[in-house]
Amino acid sequence: MLLRLVPFVLFALTNLTAQPPQGPGRGLPLQGPAARMAAQPIFNNNCASCHKNVMSSADQNALRENNAPSTDTLAQMSPETIYAALTTGAMVQQASKLSNDEKRLVAEFFGGRPLGTADVGDIKNMTNHCASNAQMGNLSATASWNGWSADHLNTRFQPAKAAGLNPDQVPNLKLKWTFGLPSGAETYGQPTIVDGRVFIGDDNSFVYSLDAASGCVYWSFHAEAQVRTAMVIGPVGGHGSTKYATFFGDRKANVYAVDAHSGELLWKTNVDQRVLSHITGSPVFFEGRLYVGVAGSEEVASGDPHYPCCTYRGNLSALDANTGKVIWKAYTIPEDPKVTGQNAKGTKTWGPSGAVVWSSPTLDLRKRVLYAATGVNYSNPPTNSSDAVMAFDLDSGRLLWSRQFTPSDSYNFACGAQDKTNCPKDPFIDADFGSSPILRSGILIASDKSDSRSKSMANASSTRDRSADKGSASW
Repeated sequence: MLLRLVPFVLFALTNLTAQPPQGPGRGLPLQGPAARMAAQPIFNNNCASCHKNVMSSADQNALRENNAPSTDTLAQMSPETIYAALTTGAMVQQASKLSNDEKRLVAEFFGGRPLGTADVGDIKNMTNHCASNAQMGNLSATASWNGWSADHLNTRFQPAKAAGLNPDQVPNLKLKWTFGLPSGAETYGQPTIVDGRVFIGDDNSFVYSLDAASGCVYWSFHAEAQVRTAMVIGPVGGHGSTKYATFFGDRKANVYAVDAHSGELLWKTNVDQRVLSHITGSPVFFEGRLYVGVAGSEEVASGDPHYPCCTYRGNLSALDANTGKVIWKAYTIPEDPKVTGQNAKGTKTWGPSGAVVWSSPTLDLRKRVLYAATGVNYSNPPTNSSDAVMAFDLDSGRLLWSRQFTPSDSYNFACGAQDKTNCPKDPFIDADFGSSPILRSGILIASDKSDSRSKSMANASSTRDRSADKGSASW
């Protein structure tokens, strides 16, 4: 039975032990924020004088005259391309003072995934191929879990009938199979289970479709960067015989549509072309559109006092699920960032910034409203949209209201470091919303990081009435 396997799959995929990829000079088991924090000062001290940050370059004329690729251009390259330039290509002389490990860190920082993993997870290197691959049928015909939540309200709950599993059966479940992520170190997004298939992504930029009954592999797809989101499966048109697509985002803020049956790419759209932009919250599919929130890791890069903090603003986009065309884009901070001064090291400071969207949006389908929770400001001045729940019109992206819970919460990684040069507020708070709001009976419930207490907003479903209660606190 399919749904008796779901907990086994979850257990198997979240408890795998894996070794970091072995490649030339591999000696750094750094992953995630630790790797980015190590790479940023190496780049700033050795490369940033030529490879400018487009958004925070005060001298735009000098930037245009500089022939070196900008940081945003570097972010579109693979780690292998960057590493080759530093070791055997055009940048050998400029990188001569860097160790091999330092070159790897820089390459992986901009490349968005570990070096040497381009083919490691490809299905061609696996032996457990599925013997056949029948066309997918009705997605709702069997029990499933599609996306981050089984519903658009983000309750992450489904009744026993829909799940095909009741609480009394849980103690009797046993492990049936496991699937090892080749050279993988971590996986973030939960598995999606639809029509007897399991869909999962990993830190080596691969997405897999597995058979839920046996664990055999239907296909693999190689994205440009690490995949942290859960997959969501939905119908598409205009692509021949393709009936359903697998939608997801990566660490370079690319959104993908891949044929759910074959793994062939249908389209790819970059929704925010910034070097530190990434998608961590799973896309939401509704009525032929995808709704995607975008985050940014400038808070990590700002641990380096020479980094010009900060210019990144959280945003949301609605995309046509058939073509990938952006229908609307809304920023959580409407003002463009500007130079606000300089820090103690003489590096220019920028703001406002932050208020990113880490989690999957919540939809009120009856009132056609999208709710998103935001994070902290990365720099000063603080805004009233950080640490907030924001309501947007589902059709146009127009902001309806915003309710902030922790004012003046400006934070980045410098605040917890020994060198606090770039810290905008000390002592800091860091009380952002990392999870999705839950909508139940017209009440929005959201939990931030301040003290593990939940917040709720009454009468959330009345936001279509501009004079109605706009996100007032219930408790």
